Amino acid sequence: MNFNILGIGLPQLFIIFGLMLILFGPKKMIAWAFEAGRYTAKLRQMYQQTMSEFQKEIAASGVDLNEITRDLPKASDFNVLDEARKLVDAAPDSTPPASPAPTAPPTPTAPVADASPTGEAAPSTPPAEPPSTPPTASTDSKYSDWMAK
Repeated sequence: MNFNILGIGLPQLFIIFGLMLILFGPKKMIAWAFEAGRYTAKLRQMYQQTMSEFQKEIAASGVDLNEITRDLPKASDFNVLDEARKLVDAAPDSTPPASPAPTAPPTPTAPVADASPTGEAAPSTPPAEPPSTPPTASTDSKYSDWMAK
């Protein structure tokens, strides 16, 4: 039997218990064992309460866990590497498209004269529109009821 807890084997555990017994005495060791038993009992009770509340909530929601778990594959049947190979094999063979040949930058054009009587040149680009403002809570009807409360 290979007994190993956090890298401490059975012989090392006996040595630690022996040192504790020599240093702290049998009375403190018995008190510590009693406290450890009380905490273990409290943890078990909290676990049972949590599980019973969870089962009550599941039953109240009407979900049948047996039906859901029946459809799940067993963990022993699942192999990550096989599943990854299936996904890779099923993926279409796609090669990246060739990049287009670089083009020369556009050449600047001279502004076209306006046919207005003043003879001023028309602007080469239309004026930029001001950025639209995002909806705010005061203007958005979805949030207006909530903000009024």
